[in-house]
Amino acid sequence: MKEYLLEILWYDYLIYLIYIVFFSYLIDRIGRVGFGLSARTTRITMLTFLLYCACIIADSLFDFMPFMPDTHLYSYMITTGLYPETSSVNVLAIYYLSIGIGILCLNSPVIFTFFNILFYILGMQFFISGCIITREKRKEAQQYVMSLFLLLWPAAFMYIAVPLREAYILLAMGIYLTGVVRLLHVGKAFHLLVGALLLLLLRMQLLIAVIPVTAVLLIWKRPMATWLRAAAVAGIAI
Repeated sequence: MKEYLLEILWYDYLIYLIYIVFFSYLIDRIGRVGFGLSARTTRITMLTFLLYCACIIADSLFDFMPFMPDTHLYSYMITTGLYPETSSVNVLAIYYLSIGIGILCLNSPVIFTFFNILFYILGMQFFISGCIITREKRKEAQQYVMSLFLLLWPAAFMYIAVPLREAYILLAMGIYLTGVVRLLHVGKAFHLLVGALLLLLLRMQLLIAVIPVTAVLLIWKRPMATWLRAAAVAGIAI
């Protein structure tokens, strides 16, 4: 049995149910009102959230999901509010984030995992809403297909439904990719810069990819001569 599941008491499941219902409501409202997704797409994202939560509850009873060694690290931060001295600088951002989330999740690693799934779903909703750029009559069909990929992605069961930081990285990636689309088609760079900053805070190793790609995109959209733009992009690539 995983260590963070050993301290679950019977009444904790009632608390989990309250969080699950509230988060399901948030996903529905944010999806329909905030991102303008179709009702069918929003229902699929809610179903995905409920399915992952059901896996967590079932794992607490039957212990069938694989053990990830880093879950001990994040469970420790959520439960105690302390920073492990043996951790790398990459964990600092998620540590400071975990201080606030730790209060909201009652210092429970299981509820923290519910937050992970929520942020993962919101990141995917962000991406779906930002990347639908074709004609209006095809938008709902594209949303539906993309939300099905969200539901059927098997790796999420291992990396999202446990106390890890991958959900936050995927949320940042959703913002970043939406920013790429918005910059290329609308000329707005806000989401691109916010997503890039979050990615670097959460995973410093992405520096070698995020900085060059962001710089190329920003330069490419600036009004300048084609030869000068091409020279600047080539310089970054070199």
